[in-house]
Amino acid sequence: KTMAEERQPAERTILENLKPNLENLRDEASEAMTTLQTEHQFIHEFLADVERQIFNEEEVYIKNSPNANIVRGYDALAEGKHTQLPKNVKIDKKERIFTRSSYTFWRVYTKLMNQIHHQSH
Repeated sequence: KTMAEERQPAERTILENLKPNLENLRDEASEAMTTLQTEHQFIHEFLADVERQIFNEEEVYIKNSPNANIVRGYDALAEGKHTQLPKNVKIDKKERIFTRSSYTFWRVYTKLMNQIHHQSH
């Protein structure tokens, strides 16, 4: 017998002994991946909810205080000017300083705008 032929049974035995361990590792890795994917999805959905809340609260803030707010300034209030915004006025995205300050917002911005557009029609 050659050396290679003599090693084959030993190598086969080693591989057969390792097989259950490798299958267990594969199963554990698969479970860990599933857990990570579930957690990632939860975080993604939670973040999207926070982004939506910031967007909506910012809209309320700007619409309810058109004369004096951090976005438009306080000059109109100091000058005694009082204007009312129509209920259906769209807020310019340049005025959304809170929303725009969010790194992740830009990924959901289009989706939010589409939802608002569909709600108003």
